[in-house]
Amino acid sequence: PEGGAMNVAQRMALSGAGAKDCVALQVEAGADGFVYAAVSLVAKSLNVGHASVAAVLKIRKADLQVVGVHKFDQSSNMAYSLAMDADFLYSGQYTYPGRIVKMAKDSMSVVSTLVLEKGQDDVRWIFKNQDSSSQRLFVLTNTAPGIVLEVDTAGAMKVLGSGQSLGTGYDHPLAGVAGDFDEDFLYAGTNTYPGRVVKVSK
Repeated sequence: PEGGAMNVAQRMALSGAGAKDCVALQVEAGADGFVYAAVSLVAKSLNVGHASVAAVLKIRKADLQVVGVHKFDQSSNMAYSLAMDADFLYSGQYTYPGRIVKMAKDSMSVVSTLVLEKGQDDVRWIFKNQDSSSQRLFVLTNTAPGIVLEVDTAGAMKVLGSGQSLGTGYDHPLAGVAGDFDEDFLYAGTNTYPGRVVKVSK
């Protein structure tokens, strides 16, 4: 097929929602769906007594208007990764140790927070099949070496097993790929010199 047919359809400035930058996105299917954006906040957007530095915005796809927001508390710092299913949004937090926050998409309120073990820090990538019948969430920690964790998202969430180290020298994974296209493996890319790709059995 011929290329060159792409055009910018619409733009929005995150500053209108009190945000500085966007570090992760998730997008629902269909014209009536929503975009979820993990952002950091500018100081003037913070309420007195609220120590949040980051949030997740719920943005209507049809007109790119913000229709919901969840501001993280100070202990959760900010999210650098997002995943979702039909009912819930999941965020991986830049904290020590790392955290996974589960939010109800309709209200943008926190349902549960999973604090990882010591040394399982700074969650930079998470993945979940969008089918709500799947309750497996995969997590990469920005550590040396990197760690892959599997999380049961049912109820209050819990880590399954003890996790899998990527191995010595396979450090600081910042990118990952998983999905229905490969039922047996996920793939992680490391922030190393040279960079490395790791294939991990699910």
